[in-house]
Amino acid sequence: MTWKTDGLVHEPPELPFSIATARSQLRSGELSPVTLVELLLERICRLDPMLGAFTSVFEAEARQEAKRCRERLEAGDDALLLGIPIAIKDLIDVAGKATTCASRVRAGHLASQDAALITKLRAAGAILLGKTNLHEMAFGITTQVSCFGPARNPWQPDHITGGSSGGSAAALAAGLTLGAIGTDTGGSIRIPSSLCGTIGIKPTHGRVSCRGVWPLSWTLDHAGPMARTVEDAAWILEALDGFDAGDPMSRKLPPFRAAEALALPVRGLRVGIDRAWCDEQLTGPVRSVFELALSALESAGLTLVPIEIPERDVAQSISLTLLRGEAWAVHEELLASFEDAYLPETRLRLEECCHLTAADQARAMRYRLEYGRQAESLLESVDLLATPTTPCTAPVSSAEHVDLLGGQREAIRPLLTRFMRLFNLLGWPALSLPIGRDDLGLPIGLQFAAGPGDEARLVTAAAALETALGMPRMLASPTTELKPGQGREATNEP
Repeated sequence: MTWKTDGLVHEPPELPFSIATARSQLRSGELSPVTLVELLLERICRLDPMLGAFTSVFEAEARQEAKRCRERLEAGDDALLLGIPIAIKDLIDVAGKATTCASRVRAGHLASQDAALITKLRAAGAILLGKTNLHEMAFGITTQVSCFGPARNPWQPDHITGGSSGGSAAALAAGLTLGAIGTDTGGSIRIPSSLCGTIGIKPTHGRVSCRGVWPLSWTLDHAGPMARTVEDAAWILEALDGFDAGDPMSRKLPPFRAAEALALPVRGLRVGIDRAWCDEQLTGPVRSVFELALSALESAGLTLVPIEIPERDVAQSISLTLLRGEAWAVHEELLASFEDAYLPETRLRLEECCHLTAADQARAMRYRLEYGRQAESLLESVDLLATPTTPCTAPVSSAEHVDLLGGQREAIRPLLTRFMRLFNLLGWPALSLPIGRDDLGLPIGLQFAAGPGDEARLVTAAAALETALGMPRMLASPTTELKPGQGREATNEP
């Protein structure tokens, strides 16, 4: 790629690693939003055919908006995300654009208006870069099942990204965007964040409006930010935050302020560790890196507190019951009308949901309320909980099982959601951040969870750990790791 200014050819400007760096450069005039968008569009054009991170790219619109942002910056506008390109998971409505949910079932669907969170991003000055790939209908955790073809992990392209927000995580890890939006019903922000080495925040249920987001399970669905640093994710969360009277699941919570959260003292925060949960069914690299991260937390002044989370397995099962019952409610009529349009794996999973009874669902809803009160008693002794995000690094895309310590072998789906579903059931905020990599260079994540409305302490602790570990700021290099034949396959786009 050549870069021309005033008729002279130059090396292209360096792509900022973080939103924080880009914000500073944009405001000082060192970087133009027009240049930033062009850098990203060039990377998308060059790398995304191999990675399958995007389902569509808003080239013309992004360029036009970049010019408007340049004018606003020159006029002294200081909107929170002014000039920052953000990628949007393709189940979130953007007016005039297709919302495909990576499914032929949604062929031809154009959104008539922006989702509530898109309205907030526009108000904050963000530039919408395009839509990202996902596991069909968000009903899966690999992003291997998509009518656009699979998303590939930029660190090792023959390994999965995780899902369902796999395209968002892959785009971030490969430097195709500075920020992204995902959704999380049973780990769909945190799993790909862990497997691709990015930051992902599942906010308190109802903090970020899901109006205009295609549902999977209203009780468990969350929308939230994904980024490459904790600070960046915090800025996006602040932009998304706020009560929405048009969303029946929206909650009035104290506002989240990124700068305040990043400035809170970390020393003395109590971090609960359920050893029986965290030490079993892990791979060796995850266990070793997780222990090093816990030691780093103690060195940073946090206190580790042994705890026992009650009825974990029951809670996980109840969460799955709620998800299946509500997913069936969403898809029952569509499945009857468009059965052949669903990809086989998605169709099979949905058909399994129809066997639940109204009594099953009613009991699950009651248990959720009772369990929430029981779990909140944990917060009397700790401020945060910590677990590995996923028990393993990203599996090979063809794998069905993962070998763990002690000779155990576990199927991928229950393994990757092992530390996830509990916090969707409770509606508590949770955050994943990278804490190291295995021998293949695949990222390993740690998860923090906190009580309802307490995203500030999540960000405080995560930023402290990020600093304590001195995590190198690196982008994946898919051009050097892809082998012939590993590019994106031909697909049946909707």
